[in-house]
Amino acid sequence: MAYAETHHTGLRRDGLTPAFDHQIGIVSYLTTLHPHLRYPQETCSVGFLHDVAEDHAVSGDEVRGRFGHRVATASWR
Repeated sequence: MAYAETHHTGLRRDGLTPAFDHQIGIVSYLTTLHPHLRYPQETCSVGFLHDVAEDHAVSGDEVRGRFGHRVATASWR
């Protein structure tokens, strides 16, 4: 969460909502699925990281080094 928050700074397109609110919303939803998730911690990590590569040019190698293969692969998909 802390790593993703360092990348998602500023405001969303509406000019009012903090950029990181999107990741919080995604992960909040994912936590409702927790009893049904095979890898709950990794799934929440992907929720936080899903835009870092696309929006902030963070390499897959960096994500893999910090969070492991499963998180890196899923966040790129």
